[in-house]
Amino acid sequence: MILTISGKFIFFELILFVIIYVFGDLLSDAVPGIWEKTKDSLQKNKAKRIQKLDVSKNDTKDQPSQSLSSDNKDGEDEEKNTPLIAVEIPNEIIEYTNKTFENILTLEQIEKIFGNLRNFNNGGNFEVIEKVVLPDYIYQFDILHLVWNICKRIYDKKYCNYKFRDRAAEFAKSSFPLTVTSTIEVISATMTNDDKTHSLPIIKLGKPLIPHDFSEVRERMAKKS
Repeated sequence: MILTISGKFIFFELILFVIIYVFGDLLSDAVPGIWEKTKDSLQKNKAKRIQKLDVSKNDTKDQPSQSLSSDNKDGEDEEKNTPLIAVEIPNEIIEYTNKTFENILTLEQIEKIFGNLRNFNNGGNFEVIEKVVLPDYIYQFDILHLVWNICKRIYDKKYCNYKFRDRAAEFAKSSFPLTVTSTIEVISATMTNDDKTHSLPIIKLGKPLIPHDFSEVRERMAKKS
């Protein structure tokens, strides 16, 4: 709209300039006062129109940058307000895991289990714990049951973006890839099965976590051999 109006003014102004250019000298000689006033008026009007156009352009130019600045600020605030989940592992789980894997895993490997457990709700990656095959008296479902026992007690669906079974299956498969050989889908569907080969039991929530003793199984296996 501004450009259209300014275009019309320029058109009529050109006509006036042509008339003045052709007849300017005659007007100046005949009525010098009127000629000077007309010239001053034209110059003032032209200056006002240029000023208005400059202001309009500046306003249009500034608006997007202000909007972008506001959007970026909101984004930064959202990142700053993102809650961080600090996971503390209960002493019951620490004692249960330590005593169950005593003389089977190193202290470093057990600490990695706790590191993976801290990432359970956060969606972080799990570190490989089993780089050497576990003793032959420890079966896949021993690991799956132990993972269920400790992960179920730390699971918080408010923060975890996975279904519990899927996340627990990923925990078991990623941590113990040499013993846990089934697919994540199969693990998720069968990890609490009690009709598979194992000695470590599922411990329901609300029941105390009693560390599992693999020594009896180890002795039984040794006698068979």
